[in-house]
Amino acid sequence: MNFPDKFRDRCSPTYLKAINELELKLDNIRAKCDTSIKNVLTETEQVILSFAKNYLTPKQYWEYWMSHFVLYYCRNYAIFNGEFKESCLKIAKIAYFHLYYNKEWNAIECGNHEHKDFFQAYGEKCVKVIDFQNKHYLERGFFQEDYQNYVVTEKDLQYPHDLLKECFREFESEASSLPSKKLIKRYNEMLELYPRIKAAESGDIEKWFQLLVEVDDVDFVKDNVECRLGQDLFYVQLWKLYLTFLKEKKQYKTLLETYSKYCRFFLDDKEMLEEYKQEMNKHGRIKLEWKNLFDFEVGNNFEEEKEKCLTVDTKLKLAFDKKIVGGFYNSTCAQNFSFRQTVVFYLLKNANHRVLRKLFASCKYFFAKMQTPICYHLESTSSLETFKNERLTLQSSSKPENFFKNTFLTGVIDIENLNPHKSNFMSSIIPLLYRCEAKHISLEEQNLTFNELKFLIQHENVVDLRINDCEIKDEKDEYIVLEDIIKYLQNVEILT
Repeated sequence: MNFPDKFRDRCSPTYLKAINELELKLDNIRAKCDTSIKNVLTETEQVILSFAKNYLTPKQYWEYWMSHFVLYYCRNYAIFNGEFKESCLKIAKIAYFHLYYNKEWNAIECGNHEHKDFFQAYGEKCVKVIDFQNKHYLERGFFQEDYQNYVVTEKDLQYPHDLLKECFREFESEASSLPSKKLIKRYNEMLELYPRIKAAESGDIEKWFQLLVEVDDVDFVKDNVECRLGQDLFYVQLWKLYLTFLKEKKQYKTLLETYSKYCRFFLDDKEMLEEYKQEMNKHGRIKLEWKNLFDFEVGNNFEEEKEKCLTVDTKLKLAFDKKIVGGFYNSTCAQNFSFRQTVVFYLLKNANHRVLRKLFASCKYFFAKMQTPICYHLESTSSLETFKNERLTLQSSSKPENFFKNTFLTGVIDIENLNPHKSNFMSSIIPLLYRCEAKHISLEEQNLTFNELKFLIQHENVVDLRINDCEIKDEKDEYIVLEDIIKYLQNVEILT
């Protein structure tokens, strides 16, 4: 491995000696001209793994091992089968323990993990890094081809990353009910944080770290700090900021693991080794995978202590006196006054769909006074008619009057023309609607008047409008110019 001189100059003498011995072994393997490619790969794996059991290993060795493995497999197999993927995943997981995260390896699909999570390739570990977009994703396009089966969940919107906006639009357009206000608030906060974190990446490391902490997600801080350390193991300031953070957050297991990695790279830092020993004695020993354990690392009682704590916590829960809240509803009156009728009608008339949901859920009186069923997601299909949560699925042969009566459409409209004689299907639904505030509208081969289209888009919050092969005409049966439609699309992001 041709390490630059500045890398070797920054290594501690003891670590540099170990690196030189590893390099010598790899040179000897490369020099064996009569050895088969498979044997070279096997010996390379053994030598690197042997080193990695004793020392924190730089990213160059994981890339070296992976490149040899891929080269061997390309020469010997026509297609990449499950065995190849499993082996790649093995290398990726070991490298990740050594703080090296490769976004290209993250794209490898593996066995029964296929499509399990778009943002992982490390078994059950979901890696919350801020940048997912790479050559692999750019070539394929997000949520296309190989990833069309991926389903965005709320967890993908809880922290800042470069695909956050795409994730939210996908989540919003596929949901069966309105995303919660709490989730939208969190998403907006993370959307605002992302450019600030990116701007600080090349500047003050402490400022960058503090912005990570603002996300208020321990796993997010862990993953991004460790991935950055994996790119440059000499970030001593970042190591120490991270260790302090783990102490403050009482992440003792990760704290001790991080100390163990630091001390297996900065081998001559006796002060940090002593600090590690004190923390180990303070919090208890944990199980470590290193072969060259220090005297104070031997043993494993951390998990036993954790079990004791859980046992005590469980006993406390069981001892909770349920009588404390038993008579609450018998002694408490939630409301003993009546609304003035004009106030109620004012609320109902001016409430948005989010407020209406709360009113309808609080008392059936409100719905009796304003019978406006709320539908978040309307779609057409060739299969059965279904209604789940706030998602209504209809066939093109369905009779709209059986399903709509003064209905409020709030999120998604996705109507495909499954019947060539039903190009007015959406048009027949509109007179039965109370209001439309859908942000995602997709219509295929549907003929509408301009007034009908305005009814769907005049709230001006549409972000995705697809009116493919649709005929839009005014009351004089003349086509509408695009500018007349565009003026209602101030927030549109996708338009076809």
